[in-house]
Amino acid sequence: MAKCTIEIEIKGNVKDLLAQTRKAIENAGGKFEGNEKKGEFSVGTPVGPIEGEYKVRAGTASTKGAVELSITDKPFFVSCDMIEQELRKYME
Repeated sequence: MAKCTIEIEIKGNVKDLLAQTRKAIENAGGKFEGNEKKGEFSVGTPVGPIEGEYKVRAGTASTKGAVELSITDKPFFVSCDMIEQELRKYME
């Protein structure tokens, strides 16, 4: 069961967004595995690791696509809002 669910709108190319996110997470010492549909990631913090999964939801003519992030494990002291702020930095 997800401890946090975060949705981030896709602005531009999905492949580029995921490549940028992979690079940022790996540069922070984390792992990012997956493709343009789904995958998983983990990144360390001073108080413990954050782990999660992502799914890409394609847009339609009237809606933009989004990446849905489900945080599956996190340190107790790290809030979902803090995680969302950091993930948005990686993805925007």
